[in-house]
Amino acid sequence: MAVRVSEVDLLLQSQRDWAVRRGIALDVGGDRFTERRDALMTGALLPETEAELDQGAGKELKRIHQLRSSTCLAVNVFEPWRNEPSPLGPALDLEFAPVTVAFEARQPTGLGGTAPHLDVLLGGRGPTVGLECKFLEMYEPANNTFAESYFETDGLWSHIPRCRELAARITGGEESFRYLAAAQLLKHALGLSVNHTDSFRLLLVWYRVDGTTAEAIDAEIERFSSAIDDIRFRAITYQDLVSSLRANPDPVSGYFDYLADRYQLGQAGE
Repeated sequence: MAVRVSEVDLLLQSQRDWAVRRGIALDVGGDRFTERRDALMTGALLPETEAELDQGAGKELKRIHQLRSSTCLAVNVFEPWRNEPSPLGPALDLEFAPVTVAFEARQPTGLGGTAPHLDVLLGGRGPTVGLECKFLEMYEPANNTFAESYFETDGLWSHIPRCRELAARITGGEESFRYLAAAQLLKHALGLSVNHTDSFRLLLVWYRVDGTTAEAIDAEIERFSSAIDDIRFRAITYQDLVSSLRANPDPVSGYFDYLADRYQLGQAGE
């Protein structure tokens, strides 16, 4: 009987195979690059990106060496557009062109503890757009919990009541999500609603591995989206995003070839 290889193991092995092809050294366990530059498309972070990752609550700068790092994938895809981000607008199906890109963007809610941090924040001549970016963790059980304080503060969810209703159903066990980090997305929506009351968008960008798990994730995304119709939310795969971006020239030399070789993204003919 054939043994099923999990999506996580498949993606980790794909990263190891890429490192071997490129002659890049990994640690003894084969789970980390020994040098940070080898994890990055350009070999180094822009100073502003490094500062943002260093100040983020998730210690992402220290984790970016890891083969499983979703931050590493997000940086490799989005940072090259930092100086000219307008092509991200149509690729993300936005009705405007972003003019700024930031990483690990803090969105305080007024509650105690660690504030929500968005992986990527796009700003400019339109609504603020917050992106939650997922790689391997999309295929692992999600931790969907809320502290009691999220429901004890009057008016906290006043701009997004449907999001509060879903949060309450998750807390009460009436609604569950196995793969989708619904609680994290709702906290991001709350942070955006508090800090950008005029208008915002919330996007989930995830790496798809075709199969039954991805189909289950699709169903969870659809159920989540239908439940929070008081905000503008949508999900897009990295595959679709990079394929759309291919209508533009490389933002840095070798950008599309690198993403195709390392992550099988935006390959010609997709």
